[in-house]
Amino acid sequence: MASDGEITAMRAAGVSSRRVIAPVLVFAAIGAGLAGYASLRLTPFAIRESTRIIKRSAGHATLRGNSAARFRTRISPTPSSTWAMCGPAR
Repeated sequence: MASDGEITAMRAAGVSSRRVIAPVLVFAAIGAGLAGYASLRLTPFAIRESTRIIKRSAGHATLRGNSAARFRTRISPTPSSTWAMCGPAR
């Protein structure tokens, strides 16, 4: 607003600074409230759910036999491609 001279025009028209700042403060308070809610309520919920999903998938049949930080990947995109184990060297 300042770069377009709108604040200067509002002051010339007699609009007080408080009247201009009030909507900004209202929206800032709403944003702070939403951020606080997300921080206090949604983050712990997300952590609990991710922990629950990890614990549930720990015994899943497709995960057995693969060690942590190792996975199988296809080297070439052809149907007769070779599979290789990728991950940290032991």
